[in-house]
Amino acid sequence: MPTNQPAQLHLKTPGDVAQLIPFLIGFTPKDSLVAIVVQDSRIQVTARVDLAAVEPPGEAEVLLDRLTDRYPDADLHLITYTDDPELSQAMLDRCAEHLPFLTVGLAMRVAGNTYWLPNGGHGTVDPYGPTSAEATYHGLGRLASRADLEARFASAPETPELLRHAAHVMNNLPPTADPDQMISRTLQILDQHLPGTSAELEPGTVTRDRIELALLVQDPHARDAALLSITGDNAPDHAELWRQVVTSVPEVGASTPAYLAGMAAWVSGDGASACIALDKAQATAQRPDQLRETEVLARIIDQVVPPTAWEQLRADALDRTEPCIRDAVTPTTEMADEGPWEIVTPPPRRRPEQEHGLPPAPGIAI
Repeated sequence: MPTNQPAQLHLKTPGDVAQLIPFLIGFTPKDSLVAIVVQDSRIQVTARVDLAAVEPPGEAEVLLDRLTDRYPDADLHLITYTDDPELSQAMLDRCAEHLPFLTVGLAMRVAGNTYWLPNGGHGTVDPYGPTSAEATYHGLGRLASRADLEARFASAPETPELLRHAAHVMNNLPPTADPDQMISRTLQILDQHLPGTSAELEPGTVTRDRIELALLVQDPHARDAALLSITGDNAPDHAELWRQVVTSVPEVGASTPAYLAGMAAWVSGDGASACIALDKAQATAQRPDQLRETEVLARIIDQVVPPTAWEQLRADALDRTEPCIRDAVTPTTEMADEGPWEIVTPPPRRRPEQEHGLPPAPGIAI
């Protein structure tokens, strides 16, 4: 039966590591530098960045410093994804020269379905090998590219039909002057769709509830209630619900839902989605307060804050928030408890049939 314990996978060869990386990140990297942070025989995070972003002098070094500052006693395994062997070797050499002695473990280049080691050794990366099968069993999935993941956050076209839906919903919203009603309606919709969001909502289908959620969380009280409803247990369902809200509304209404999707993705460990959601939230922000809210997630990402910190951050926020939010969120939470790097930490054990196949592990994105 599924448990909340981290998945255990046995990696014996460089080929096994290369098989696993797309599952840890959520898609198959291209023209990328990947760093796997290992401490006490456990993968702490897996990080990816575009090679072009770290080619300028000092850029790769700054990002490596962020990882080593957060995990000073860990080993780093460095993998480049490129068809250019000279570029790969230059990057791996830079990283090794910058990092403390013996910090770098495995170093290799992956090109297509072949891995190459610095000593000239090479082997096959079987995308359907035993490690891939084991990762799939533990609930991890992979998309073909980062662009495929970005496409999952595309906004709905601003059609007359959608605008009519939005106008009807807007005319029936609770009054903004009554924060209790705004909060209550937001939590009511969340309770109706969580847990099991992926099974209850069909992607691409415009629903009243999704449009209403997008409009409700424009109000700061409703937004904060939705944010503080996220816990370590329900974060994957929140991430999927808010992603579907993003895809159900035009860009003009996508910023706050994208921010909530990114926060939930970070808490659940889907680092790549957290990063993409942040980009979406910043690109579609219409007001200064929306840009300010995205700075919370941006700082979390920039400082490599682990998702395990959310429990304390959330508790502190509940202590500081307005009583109307705290009183509304706490009962919901108690019932739920009963029941440019892109980073993820090791996944908990998940059902093999998990529908959307994104990395379900705790993790963050840079």
